[in-house]
Amino acid sequence: MKFIVATRTFDPKSQGCVLLHKLAHTLNEVGHEAAILFFRGHGSQTNGFFSVDPKFYCEGYKNIVLSDERAFLKFKEGAVVIYPEIITGNPLGSDYVVRYMLNREGFIKAGVMINPSDQDFILTHSYHYHRKPHFHLYNYNGSEFFNRSQTEKFNERKLDLTYIGKGAKYTTCSVLNGTQEVTRKWPASKLELANLLKKSRYFYTWDTVSATVFDGILCGAFPIFMTYAPLTKDEVYNLIDLGMSIPEVTYEETLNQLSANRLEEIEAFMISMANKIQTLESDYKNNVANFSSKVKDHFGISS
Repeated sequence: MKFIVATRTFDPKSQGCVLLHKLAHTLNEVGHEAAILFFRGHGSQTNGFFSVDPKFYCEGYKNIVLSDERAFLKFKEGAVVIYPEIITGNPLGSDYVVRYMLNREGFIKAGVMINPSDQDFILTHSYHYHRKPHFHLYNYNGSEFFNRSQTEKFNERKLDLTYIGKGAKYTTCSVLNGTQEVTRKWPASKLELANLLKKSRYFYTWDTVSATVFDGILCGAFPIFMTYAPLTKDEVYNLIDLGMSIPEVTYEETLNQLSANRLEEIEAFMISMANKIQTLESDYKNNVANFSSKVKDHFGISS
């Protein structure tokens, strides 16, 4: 089968963008033909474009490059188009449309709705974003730098961090006293971020849906949620896609030394989650192959 994946140019700091590029790459790896169409804008105000510039792609990924409109129109014939949830309608006029829910509809850009047809195939990154998808394809896709190697024990760490991220969209945020702020621009690289997280104890976050929360956990920095928006409290602590729950620790509790039992609970959770993430990563290629089979059956595609 042929696939066209609509995505932004590659940005390693955007989890949604990374997952779209990774999906295209993996579809190529499992024997399909997947090309990328870049787009700007949101909702119905989007513009697609082509590029052969290698910096727009992820280095090392398999890509079918569409250099011009003629190549695109030829490739488009019979292709399945995969749109992220920030694109409204079906601007490419495809007969086969997959909606990839990388967040909830209308969350990244308020009021931007998908307006799907009844025939569209729903693919979701998380059950929090769509309860009844045709296929669930969860993938953390973090850097190899995010791990617990050569780190201090959790209860011996002294550095605490604050992360605001997308939280400012939903509530008034602040950098907590005695903490260092992490932003999307600082630390500048994944390696530098990993080195910082490996020294950190609490990761106070105003952004409940950031992959950086998981980066921290894998490095042994435990998340403390300062808000639950845009999710509910149950959704924040219930990692439904992993089949496990984050121990609930409040900001007020962290102002004092946690009990030995609480520390053991936190440590056990972080180890268990790291193992689960590793298993899911190992299964990703097979899951993408299963996804493509479901798409083929859904649309009745013969080849």
